[in-house]
Amino acid sequence: RRRMIKIEFFYKSVREFLKPAVSVDENFSIKKTVETILKNDTRRVPVVKGNELVGIVTTTDILNAFLRGEDLNQFISNIMVREVITCQVNHTLEEVLRIMKISRKGGLPVLEGKKLKGIITEKDLVRLLPLKPYGVKASELMTSKPFFLRPTLSLLDSLKIMVNTGYRRFPVVEDEKVVGILTNQDLLKYLW
Repeated sequence: RRRMIKIEFFYKSVREFLKPAVSVDENFSIKKTVETILKNDTRRVPVVKGNELVGIVTTTDILNAFLRGEDLNQFISNIMVREVITCQVNHTLEEVLRIMKISRKGGLPVLEGKKLKGIITEKDLVRLLPLKPYGVKASELMTSKPFFLRPTLSLLDSLKIMVNTGYRRFPVVEDEKVVGILTNQDLLKYLW
């Protein structure tokens, strides 16, 4: 019975769990977009024209623009990703998870036709899962040899590593002990 409940959960439509998306207009500046990202504590924002999705921008895209010395007053549409991986409001959670896994995306804009209706992220899915242990140990799922940063690494080098690898967070290791974690959100906050 318990297993059946878990299975049924994954066949529910995204529409049942949808939260509104924080989005920006395609004519927002990069600077105004960063302010929106930081204010809403998000890692990605859909870019819209009216209420139609035209792109998406992530903290990594913005950090990359910063590294390239881009003018932060230019339109966000100049650096956004135009070919966006999305899902539809009638997709099931199982389908959304499959899309996320295949595309290696941590969040998907949710559309009804071409209109932006919301966004679903890894965080949302974790919050939705039943709070019962699944019997799987962290050691069975973890990356056993993760990339990490040293505390002596410069901010610029850390930024370059994050942008070039596409990873959003790194453990910071000193003397074989984890002393912290550095995320792309931390870097964005610091630079702003």
